[in-house]
Amino acid sequence: MTSNQGATLEVGLPFADRASDGTVIAESALAYDNGNGSSTVPTAKSDGSVQITTVIENADAPTAYEYSIGGADGAAL
Repeated sequence: MTSNQGATLEVGLPFADRASDGTVIAESALAYDNGNGSSTVPTAKSDGSVQITTVIENADAPTAYEYSIGGADGAAL
């Protein structure tokens, strides 16, 4: 993601290395099946923000989800 001021922020999605290609589920949302009883759904909002939702589909899904965060020096959430 890049702000209007040019600052960048990268968010790594959990289980991205084994997730399926995205499936369109709404106008601004793709669902990525993680192949483990969960899906990740990043959604672009009209104000320019991004919402990332993890959908836990069943009891066999993992109990922890890591989102790696990276950006320019001094970047903070």
